[in-house]
Amino acid sequence: MDHRQCIRCAALAVVFSLLDDEENEEQPARIWTRPWLSRRKEESVYYRLVRELSLEDPQTLNQWIRLNKTQYHHLLDLVTPLIKKKTTRMREPVSPSERLMITLRYLATGNVVFCLS
Repeated sequence: MDHRQCIRCAALAVVFSLLDDEENEEQPARIWTRPWLSRRKEESVYYRLVRELSLEDPQTLNQWIRLNKTQYHHLLDLVTPLIKKKTTRMREPVSPSERLMITLRYLATGNVVFCLS
């Protein structure tokens, strides 16, 4: 290779490197948490309906999950170490109480709609 070919190769390498950098800058940022997931604590079935039922109408809640409050908390204490997830920098996990409530509701009725709400 002579001197001119070396310069051309180096120039091409620089051009391709710059083009590659421009392509990377145009990519949109990835979304780690959807906006509707961040509102889970304010708007989900568990945080609204279940909390209101436990305060205002415990009898309906007992019929809904087929356990009274004492039984529910005892079961929650037993299964929490098994179903608890770690909080990460990206998102907050579903609480053990919410996981248990969804599972009990599903087992009591077979209703999957509660899980999607």
